[in-house]
Amino acid sequence: MSPPSTIGHYRIISKLGESGMGAVYRATDSKLNRDVAIKFPPPAFAEDAARMQRFEREAHRTSE
Repeated sequence: MSPPSTIGHYRIISKLGESGMGAVYRATDSKLNRDVAIKFPPPAFAEDAARMQRFEREAHRTSE
């Protein structure tokens, strides 16, 4: 899967890596004018509630 070039106010710049939890991309936040990392879960996660909960828990932990 390749992400769109923009998502809301984020502009995707490059792929940083990939793991079992998804692909991570470097992006620019145009509102705050800073670089951020955006993770896209694998498509199969959308069909598995337990995996999506794990993905969301990981996102909350890394944003603290």
